[in-house]
Amino acid sequence: MGYDLDPASSVVLIEARSTVGPIEFATSELTGFGSVAVDQSGDLDFGDSPEAVVQLRVEALTSGNALYDAEVRRRLDARRYPTITARLLRARAVGRRWALEAEITIHGTTRVMSCAADVETVNDNVIRIHGSHVVDMRDFAISVPSVLMLRIYPDVTVRCRIDAVKRS
Repeated sequence: MGYDLDPASSVVLIEARSTVGPIEFATSELTGFGSVAVDQSGDLDFGDSPEAVVQLRVEALTSGNALYDAEVRRRLDARRYPTITARLLRARAVGRRWALEAEITIHGTTRVMSCAADVETVNDNVIRIHGSHVVDMRDFAISVPSVLMLRIYPDVTVRCRIDAVKRS
């Protein structure tokens, strides 16, 4: 069954640590789609070759501070690499959670990453995925941002909640 990401209820939050304290960047401007089978008991089956893609526009990431936002966009080279993409490669149930493996492309660099996530059927039409993962910016050829006295540390926590709605 095909699903489309619901931008009204999906969000990505990036939590960074800096010399002046925590900084959060967020966006709900996400696009994506996926395919998953749901049996009558609500159990999910992504199959052997899962199909799911989530994209976000780098320009849509905001912290509420124009200086921080401009520096992050500059470091991510938003004009040259306007999107961040996650493509699901594997998904398997591990108890009540899921082990997800995805191909992540940021700043023109692609890496395969694994994380644990909660994947659940909210109702007959909505599947919700939420989880988090620590990412080292240097793995994606991104130099560590610094502005004046501000330095952002390279390890950032990426949290997401993705709601996918069944296609009509």
